[in-house]
Amino acid sequence: MTESAEGFVLREIRYGDTGSIVKIYTRDKGLRSFIVKGLRPSGARSARASRNRQAKAALFPMLELEFTYVERRESQTLYVLRQFRPTGLAQGLYADVSKVCMLTFIAELLSKCLADGQADEALYDYIARFIRRLDAAEKPYGHYHVWFLLTLSRYLGCYPQVADVLYDTPGLMFDLQEGRFCRTPAGVGDSFTAGRPTQSPNPTAAQALFRLLAEPDGAEEKLRLMGGAERQGLLHLLVQYYTVQFSLSEIKSYAVLREVYRL
Repeated sequence: MTESAEGFVLREIRYGDTGSIVKIYTRDKGLRSFIVKGLRPSGARSARASRNRQAKAALFPMLELEFTYVERRESQTLYVLRQFRPTGLAQGLYADVSKVCMLTFIAELLSKCLADGQADEALYDYIARFIRRLDAAEKPYGHYHVWFLLTLSRYLGCYPQVADVLYDTPGLMFDLQEGRFCRTPAGVGDSFTAGRPTQSPNPTAAQALFRLLAEPDGAEEKLRLMGGAERQGLLHLLVQYYTVQFSLSEIKSYAVLREVYRL
């Protein structure tokens, strides 16, 4: 049975000589994996090859697609992608290399954090709003992905909690496992679990995060006005936080993102 859906492309993985496995976050079904056949046919000059290059271009990270698919008989978790095309949402931003790097990072993070088959229309709509804003944004917009990470945590159920401490408390730390602030950091020997830090070693970043959370009105503007070094520390803290909360493997696009934005 053929079904229709819409969703954001999160990841494409080469499958065999000519196909791909594509992870798409759909509005109605959540994260699903689809197999696409014949994206890399032999005969580079053929009309078919040209069509398939155009099809592959429709699989850019965070591009919204409308598509049809069918269940794969031998698998309950892998579906066959049939016809697909961009919805037209914010396609212009893919001409901006800096914005593409930002979307690649976001797509990789989402592909690692989201669980298969868990739909959340509120999250889907938030992603769509963010992409529209990014498409319309003029420089400087180097804070957008940091703001996205902070806001995304609300939808994923791990929004950091502001404890009853002052942001300028000496030695203020952020507990990456509990999602809260601490007055006194644990000893270095006690602050790692399974080789990962459980408390941020950067008090400046912890203070910056605390200020944004404690004074939510105008928080995005404060983030935009931050200096590059302070924003770099805050981004790194949030990446550490997601890594601990979701037991993530390395986010490969993170290094590229930092280089592009000089964060």
